Amino acid sequence: MNQLLRILLLLLICEYGHSQCIPSAQSILDVNNVTAPIDNDGSIGWNETPFQPYSIDTGNGSTTAGLAMSLWVGGLDDNNQLHLAAMRYGQVGNDYFPGPLNTINGQIDSATCSEYDQIWKIDRWKIDEFIARWGEPGYVIPWEILYWPAHGNILQNLPYNLAPYYDTDGSGHYNPEQGGDYPFFNPNDGTIGNTSMHLLNGDQALWWVINDNGGAHTETGGLPIGLEIRCIAYAFDECGPLANTTFFRYQLVNAGSQTLHDAFVGIWVDADLGFAEDEFVQCDVERSLGFNYDAFSFSNNSAFGVDLLHGPYKDNDGLDNDNDGIIDNENVPMSRFLYHNSSGQGAQYNQDPSTAADHYSYLQGRWLDGSPMCYGGNGHPNGGCDTSVAAHYMFPGTSDPTGIGTGGTPQLQWTEQTAGNVPYDRRFLMSAGPFTLEPGEINDIHYAAIWANDPSGLDPIQTLELADDYVQAAFDSGFTNLPCCPPTAEIYLSQPSVNQFFFSSIDNAEEYLWTFGDGTTSTERFPASHFYVNDNVYEVTLVVSNDCGSDTASIQVSAQFFRIEETQEQEVLIYPNPATTSLTIESHTPLAQVWVRAGRALRYTTLSRGTQDDRAVVDVSSLPSGIYLVEVLTQNGQRSVQKVVVK
Repeated sequence: MNQLLRILLLLLICEYGHSQCIPSAQSILDVNNVTAPIDNDGSIGWNETPFQPYSIDTGNGSTTAGLAMSLWVGGLDDNNQLHLAAMRYGQVGNDYFPGPLNTINGQIDSATCSEYDQIWKIDRWKIDEFIARWGEPGYVIPWEILYWPAHGNILQNLPYNLAPYYDTDGSGHYNPEQGGDYPFFNPNDGTIGNTSMHLLNGDQALWWVINDNGGAHTETGGLPIGLEIRCIAYAFDECGPLANTTFFRYQLVNAGSQTLHDAFVGIWVDADLGFAEDEFVQCDVERSLGFNYDAFSFSNNSAFGVDLLHGPYKDNDGLDNDNDGIIDNENVPMSRFLYHNSSGQGAQYNQDPSTAADHYSYLQGRWLDGSPMCYGGNGHPNGGCDTSVAAHYMFPGTSDPTGIGTGGTPQLQWTEQTAGNVPYDRRFLMSAGPFTLEPGEINDIHYAAIWANDPSGLDPIQTLELADDYVQAAFDSGFTNLPCCPPTAEIYLSQPSVNQFFFSSIDNAEEYLWTFGDGTTSTERFPASHFYVNDNVYEVTLVVSNDCGSDTASIQVSAQFFRIEETQEQEVLIYPNPATTSLTIESHTPLAQVWVRAGRALRYTTLSRGTQDDRAVVDVSSLPSGIYLVEVLTQNGQRSVQKVVVK
């Protein structure tokens, strides 16, 4: 069956068997040196419209990119039928869809899918400010806290508890206005381990929920699993290796009715460093690390890797699957690693996958023609390998001294260089399994994307391995005792009334000194609101310091600047307000999406992914009178939320 006919058939199935909802939400994780585009279709780092790759600011005005990452999950039911969901770039179709699944039958309707076609982005400093300012007159709770998706609608049989929140008043219900509840970040002080609860982490975090049962799988053609996946992406505004690292956590919930055996979960990576056609890949078995680098003498001095920090739970099988000397205590580490080339490059057996069976073969460490991997050459029986030695890991170098991947028999060093391979546009897959996925079971997957650079140009691989050791240790400790980094003085200002000002320090430091320009000072990170009695222009200065350094910033303020906020609202103009028939949205940058909401309920959406205009007109004539939130997402990833009255 050709690809076009297969897609048409799947769409027909979708029409009668599912309520298909195509994901469209995008956001960006951008708190440190990394800019990581996030889509709610199961892919990371690949925004095609507008095109924006995963990129790292190298500090000298240039960037380097690890282009795309995505989640693959597959396994067999009791009748040995394959169920699988996977994505690469989203150019063929979709296997993942927005929203949580119904707790009764594991299904989802189009209204729920549309409501959760979002990615919620939150900065830790805004939580700190909320805790400090909650209840203070004039303080406006940020939209992302006020409308945090803590709960699903139990009247629609959705999971009640979704996104993590701190229940300040102990009511069991998220209520930031009266109860003081807020999105819950890991305290990073050792009181709560990072794997014991589904908490946010980092200095900036994104949360979204997807599933594989919202429509036909038009990417792979696989049967749905019934997975609900609660996703968190996070990063730290730190120095050292964490400045070039992004973290991802997938909480897999089997909301289906079938047990899957021989299940594998994989992270697929297409990491381009400079020119895409000259890449080599390698893995480190002991570190559960896969990476790529320039094939020609490390000419760009850098390497990009993905570490499976915490794999799925392995069912009790009487084996020591994580190789720590203890039986049945484990989460599965990286258990397969292989590469494939872009279609049209190299042999047919190791090019881009197409069908669900292709994807599952790669997850199992097998080639597209069904051949198992063997040790040496390019890992295929026709590619110079030793057919008498089965292999689970391609190009482990010397990182498998006990032969974990070769049946307990250590082998000689194996890299792309020792094999004499020709570089191509490499993609690699690291997978963990096999394991059993029971109905109702929850499994957590954690991984980190790490970029490392050796300025000397001698050994970026060693630099990456050292960075990975640091990242793994930080993760294992729950991100406690992070190194001391010099703070940055960055002022956030809001002006809720003519002469009332809120000043906040975005960066966390040990000491703060505010000088407000009128002879008053404060040593609080979030000082009480400040009032100026006239229209003079005042210079406000902030000095932040810790044991590693200090920094200073200043801004000018005046009561005549009424309603100025240092936020994205400055970029977007919405009028008229109140509105009767239509709203006009104007932006300094092209618009990507506009939503009109009453609370969290989506009442109207306009525009679509790929819109290039910086002006849109929204018809609101059919909406009931009331107060609505108009949420605007621009092509550069900036989000603005404003209140509008419709009469």
